[in-house]
Amino acid sequence: MTESPKWTAPAATHGAIARSAASTLRSRLDAVLHYLRQAAQHAEEDPEYVHQLRIATRRAGVALQVFAELIPDELASRLKQSFKAIRKSADDARDLDVMAERLAESPANDSAAQLLEAVLAARVVAQESVKDSDRVYVEGRQLADLADEVSSAVCDPALNQDENPHGRPGTFAERRLRKIVKPFFKNMKVRKNDLAGLHQLRIQGKRLRYALELLAASLPEKPCRKFYRRVVKLQNKLGKITDHSAAAVRWGRWIERVEAPDQIALLEDAVRGEEQLLKVASQKYFRWWTKKRRRMMRKKFESLVEACTAE
Repeated sequence: MTESPKWTAPAATHGAIARSAASTLRSRLDAVLHYLRQAAQHAEEDPEYVHQLRIATRRAGVALQVFAELIPDELASRLKQSFKAIRKSADDARDLDVMAERLAESPANDSAAQLLEAVLAARVVAQESVKDSDRVYVEGRQLADLADEVSSAVCDPALNQDENPHGRPGTFAERRLRKIVKPFFKNMKVRKNDLAGLHQLRIQGKRLRYALELLAASLPEKPCRKFYRRVVKLQNKLGKITDHSAAAVRWGRWIERVEAPDQIALLEDAVRGEEQLLKVASQKYFRWWTKKRRRMMRKKFESLVEACTAE
């Protein structure tokens, strides 16, 4: 399978909005199916399959949000539930993959080797959840059937006429983007030490980023790229904070699962290390994410909207 592209082709006419939506949604659903099968059958060969599966479900979820006007609510709800269930089935597997990778890179000693062995054993158990999803959604064709329903619903002939109510592609893209960017701007200023708020901002930023990739072909190129680059830069900085925060929680949970004092000490060191890295990343972020930069982020979005109006 060819990987689903980040950036979609332009919808050049009114009716092309529906056809582009159908094609894009199908592509995103195919990516979920592909990575679910790979994660279920070949995770030992490459743990990145599990990671890409989680990303694929998020991208598919944003595609649903972007094209929400074209999809029946009941069908959209079933798709959202499916994406959530698939992503959740891979949560433990992904966490354990990250832990195993970190332990494998740590200095060799008996404590680390024994802990790695325990993590790998837990990873084998976690794989069953991924396989269960594969049996339901791939072998059971549940997701493929939903994809067929989406294609039929979105390609309703009534939506393929020049007079369709969704307007020209640029108008549609601008309208959907405004809706998606709203919660991002609302939560753009997060208080220091509010890790939950930073996590939510990162999630909202991911949704905005994925939406821009879907809608870019129908938006003015230069202002879209400028705004996109700022969103990506913010995402990267937030990612360092949330990654260290998640890692500290991950190591901390394992302290309760082991009994050997040397392994407990190793895990406690790992927690302290991640907390220190989290502190440094947070300090750098809040020094960088100034009021001026927040204003500039809004300004770049406003420039994008103005360019849409001018076309």
